[in-house]
Amino acid sequence: MEQNRPYRLTAQYVKDLSQPGRYGDGRGGNGLSLLVKPTARGDLAKSWAQRLQLGAGRVRSIGLGGYPAVTLTAARRAAADNAARLREGRPLAAAASAPRSTGPTLAEATEATIAVHAAAWRPGSRTEAQWRRAFDAYVLPRLGTRGIAEITPSDLLAVLGPVMAEKPQTGKKVRGWLGMVFKWAATHGHRSDDPTAALSGALPRMAGQGGHHRAVPVAEVPAAYAAVRGASGVWPGTRLALELLVLTACRTGEVLGARWSEVDLEARIWTVPGARMKTGVEHRVPLAEPAMRALHEARELADGSGLVFPSQSGRMLHEGALRRLGRDLKLPGSPHGFRSSFRDWAAESGVDHEIAESALAHSKGGGGTVAAYFRTSLLVRRTSVMARWGTYVAGEASNVVPFRAA
Repeated sequence: MEQNRPYRLTAQYVKDLSQPGRYGDGRGGNGLSLLVKPTARGDLAKSWAQRLQLGAGRVRSIGLGGYPAVTLTAARRAAADNAARLREGRPLAAAASAPRSTGPTLAEATEATIAVHAAAWRPGSRTEAQWRRAFDAYVLPRLGTRGIAEITPSDLLAVLGPVMAEKPQTGKKVRGWLGMVFKWAATHGHRSDDPTAALSGALPRMAGQGGHHRAVPVAEVPAAYAAVRGASGVWPGTRLALELLVLTACRTGEVLGARWSEVDLEARIWTVPGARMKTGVEHRVPLAEPAMRALHEARELADGSGLVFPSQSGRMLHEGALRRLGRDLKLPGSPHGFRSSFRDWAAESGVDHEIAESALAHSKGGGGTVAAYFRTSLLVRRTSVMARWGTYVAGEASNVVPFRAA
């Protein structure tokens, strides 16, 4: 190894080093060296150090962290900074200010965690974009450069507290994603705990916050639908998407991602491919008369994107647009909560449990083949149920219970 040593260290050479010793970064390396020594476990530990001449025969050695958490590039950057400080007469950076030996930063751990989970996300999933957007807004500006092992529950409370108070659903997601990052760090030996677990009871709990989306009471659904249908001053795609969501009891993402290639207007069937379904199984949705009316109106929005409900910019609508419309109309429930409203209506109307579950595209045991057969075999009966639901939802507002504004 020694005879093949490069004039200056290279990333590959540092990685391959297997002999104990001190390896300098050559002339112009600002006194940087890599110390390789055996550990009590029998393997090798590699760490960076910098030797600086302070004048009058005085020498100072500064630790710059352990490899591979601190890369060759990062160690050189820290060494150059200290050399500049020495020349300019400024105080040297304390060892704690140099790249740390406690493992990756929160930003680096986040990237690694996303890479692990991305392979399992369905095609077209917006999870990564939502994760990154939330972390860029709330987490990384304050904690991104901190070592993953150094972050405490109080650090997280300072970040999550304001988010939970202002946007509880967003805060809940951010906390969950942070938990995934810290679990990744724990399994890779960068820390032994998940500090998000210590936050229970410390974060504000907002009214209505919990594990379920708030549902519109069944008796108030027709009036709520009438309010949506009569909404003015809103992008038609947003209004029509919310209409179809109510009328089909589909998930928000399924509706917003709907494409004309999935819709058979003649057969009155919308086929959502398995790649866009939470269960991974294709779902055929019968379209009742009010749903057909919403789709015919949506044809006027066709812009070449193929989306049934494009945004004004031609992209897929964001689910926040539906939530905002619901808030503006003071609907007593969330868009996703209309699925629960349908389930309650089905129970009160004597709809068989299996048909209601199939209409909601809930997972059915027995494997993909059994599940697909289960849904297909009930299509005729589901068509009748969704027609009844459509008639109920689109009933005359004068004949229904007005919703109680939230």
